[in-house]
Amino acid sequence: MRSSAAVGVGAGLAANLVSMPWAVELFEQHAFLPLPLALLLSVFLWLAQSLPLAIAGMLRGAIRERSALPAALATVVATLVAGGLTPMFFPWRLGTSETGLAPMAAWASISGVSALDLMLVAPAALAVEALRARSWRGAFGATLALAVALGGGTLLGREIARERDGRELVRVGVAHTVLSIAERQDPLRWERDHLALLASTVSLEADGAELVLWPETAYPFAWPRERTRDAVGLESLIARGVRGPLAFGSLTWGAEGRFNSVVGIEQDGHLAGIADKRVLMPFSERVPLAAWIRPYVPSMPEGLVPAGTPASLRLGGRTIGVLNCYEDLDAEHTRWLVVREAPDLLANHTNDAWFGAQAAQLHLFLARLRAVESGRDLVRAVNGGVSAHVAATGEVLLRRGPDEAGGFVADVRRGGGPTPFVRFGDVVLASALGVLLALLAPRRSRRAAA
Repeated sequence: MRSSAAVGVGAGLAANLVSMPWAVELFEQHAFLPLPLALLLSVFLWLAQSLPLAIAGMLRGAIRERSALPAALATVVATLVAGGLTPMFFPWRLGTSETGLAPMAAWASISGVSALDLMLVAPAALAVEALRARSWRGAFGATLALAVALGGGTLLGREIARERDGRELVRVGVAHTVLSIAERQDPLRWERDHLALLASTVSLEADGAELVLWPETAYPFAWPRERTRDAVGLESLIARGVRGPLAFGSLTWGAEGRFNSVVGIEQDGHLAGIADKRVLMPFSERVPLAAWIRPYVPSMPEGLVPAGTPASLRLGGRTIGVLNCYEDLDAEHTRWLVVREAPDLLANHTNDAWFGAQAAQLHLFLARLRAVESGRDLVRAVNGGVSAHVAATGEVLLRRGPDEAGGFVADVRRGGGPTPFVRFGDVVLASALGVLLALLAPRRSRRAAA
């Protein structure tokens, strides 16, 4: 088991070194840490990200020691359980590597990322064992598993596309911005940036947008939570020529504290609602174990207040499922939102200027699976990253990159019925966990049983 765990750590560390080199710069520039400490924390982060593969290696070894399960099946069970249950700061799993391959991505509608893990790992594990044993029968099994993954996914994807094409269209405008963190925090720029967003919104509405989305915290002024309609003067929206409805990211303030929110304004200027972020980013929006740390560090900031439940906005007669920033990486949060609110579409409001271009591309890559899992189009309004319209099939229909200015108007299809994943959850993971527990359960001897 130790050798298997070591292989898992090595593979996971190598993968995260390639995908997350920006962590060093993130700790340096935004946590204000010296390079040695930033590098040390990055190494810890990369090691933590490798835990699913390390744990998978250990579980596989335990299964092989405690049961007669074939090696390929032991690999599949161990990988599914470790990938599904190991907490990760950035949830890169083996199956997410298949997001860009339409026949594989379609399986996410059945059982989330675990279904992709299964369709990727099963053919690979069978192929490895066939090569080791030099078995033609094993090679046939691996080929059959791959054919099921690709062929079944192709048919499933076609059915998803056919059903989506029959839904009602909604024209959604996205105000895409490319401001750096320093620019967004400069109070001398707030009026200019606000006017630029307003002008972009007016242009999008002229192009036919029935609803416009702004990125996370794009509204540069504080929004009091007791406010029930549009602001006045410089901070106003509808009064500046915007028709509405409009959903914009903003920090909102109230008696309970500060919230990272998305605010909805109707055409008449009345507040449609406030959707607060529930999944807060550690260290940047909240401090882990703050209640124990604050007595010793009184100057530590309070952080933001998390919402109690996932939220939606009812705007212009449509229900918008709000995913604020990192929330579009959380499959269970999105599933809970769809079960509770049955939104017409998913809207992600994000500021990716913190992370750099590579992380922004990864963010979109992973977020695409939320559209497939939920069976709903996803529209992303992003600052400093990739704004996009993702169809329920996982296909990116429109996009603007980190260096591309200007928004777009997307022809979004309204949501249909719940997918199997929304109805039943991650049945693949639950089944794998059941198999693992059965295999590793203590066995009573025949004498003890008698």
